[in-house]
Amino acid sequence: MRLLIIGTMRGPLATAAQIAMARGATLANAETVAQGLSTLRLRGADLLFIDLRHPIDEIAQAMRDDRIST
Repeated sequence: MRLLIIGTMRGPLATAAQIAMARGATLANAETVAQGLSTLRLRGADLLFIDLRHPIDEIAQAMRDDRIST
């Protein structure tokens, strides 16, 4: 499984990443929304975690605009 985390790797996101990697997931991390969307466009992801400090509605709209399946 390919996991993409958009946000800072601290707290719960870091814990989730450690659990996912321990179970065999491949992890990609993007600090900004722009980096995250670029990673989705280029490499894709099976699962996306987003820090709640980021504008999730804008990310979802950009994914719809790019026809990235949600």
